Amino acid sequence: MKHIALALMLTISVPALADCETRHCQSTRLATENARLEAVYSKLYEQSLAKDKLESAQIAWLDYREIQCGQYIAAESERTENFALTDFECEATATKQRADALEALHRLLISSR
Repeated sequence: MKHIALALMLTISVPALADCETRHCQSTRLATENARLEAVYSKLYEQSLAKDKLESAQIAWLDYREIQCGQYIAAESERTENFALTDFECEATATKQRADALEALHRLLISSR
């Protein structure tokens, strides 16, 4: 199961790695995705009726991202020469997916009010 998760994460991230193959580039991409996530989260938080639940969910997601990318993916990929890039790519991909999900939730909430 672990190998399936790693293969899936690496498959998802291969196109982005082709465009961004340096630590600086990946670091910049991660910073961009983190800034986007913060903006989307803040917008959703302002309009949320369940701020405490949203905050708990975000904290849980941040813990998940750290375990998935900072620990598991990093451990699996440390035998490769590009393990730092893999970790950055994992975090950037996960962060983009989270921001996309929160944006979709925000649109849903706005349309239902």
